[in-house]
Amino acid sequence: MKVLIPTDFSSYSEKTVKCALELTKIERCEMLLLNVIELDLELIDSFAGVTVEDVIRVLRDRAEAKLKEYVEFFQNAGVDAKYVEPIPVGDPVTEIIKVADEENVSLIIIGSKGKGVLK
Repeated sequence: MKVLIPTDFSSYSEKTVKCALELTKIERCEMLLLNVIELDLELIDSFAGVTVEDVIRVLRDRAEAKLKEYVEFFQNAGVDAKYVEPIPVGDPVTEIIKVADEENVSLIIIGSKGKGVLK
């Protein structure tokens, strides 16, 4: 079974990642981790000298580091895992659905709270 785990790296989504490991005790799973960069362009415009591309690059680097930690967490438990590359930028709902369709996932496990730093 291929399982998609969208994460915003909040404490709620971190618990979801750990909870997803429990599923592997019931069925063999491949975990696919996803982070979507959601930008507030008005906020970026307010910082002089910072381009959207610069912000995306920094956010992608940070997200990739955390996603690699999650992949390692699953792999250390003997579970196949990878993360979606490149890390998409856009509306999280749209990107989650798009990845779920493209990857033909069987299940999406997502936290019920966790709204990110800006919200």
